[in-house]
Amino acid sequence: GNDVSLIAGQNLDNIGTLRAANNLSAAAGNDLVNSGLIEAGNRLDLLAGNDLINKSGGIIAGRDVTLTALRGDVINERTVTSHQSAADDATWRKDFADSAARIEAANDMTLQAGRDVKNTGSVLQAGRDLSISAGRDVAI
Repeated sequence: GNDVSLIAGQNLDNIGTLRAANNLSAAAGNDLVNSGLIEAGNRLDLLAGNDLINKSGGIIAGRDVTLTALRGDVINERTVTSHQSAADDATWRKDFADSAARIEAANDMTLQAGRDVKNTGSVLQAGRDLSISAGRDVAI
């Protein structure tokens, strides 16, 4: 649609596509987790009462992007899945890395966390200004 607004009392999990031609806002009382696509043609505002997580190749994109985790962390991560096997006296392990998660703003991006902001093996990209504030640590 033109403008999209979502409100979840507890968790909001997106594994598909949330898209707005203009503004998109989504709020979760607890965790907001994206492993799909969240995209807005203009403003994109995501708010989580606890953690805001973008993982498993998830994409969050808009012209101006604001992500806020009130009490928790803002996490943008490449997920690694391990598989371990054993036969007779041999064991082996394989690690599989998903595609990099991406948070992109054509103009300005703001990340705010009550605790930590973590970007692990993933992309943060702003066309103009990137502002990060955390109650504890910022790990890029």
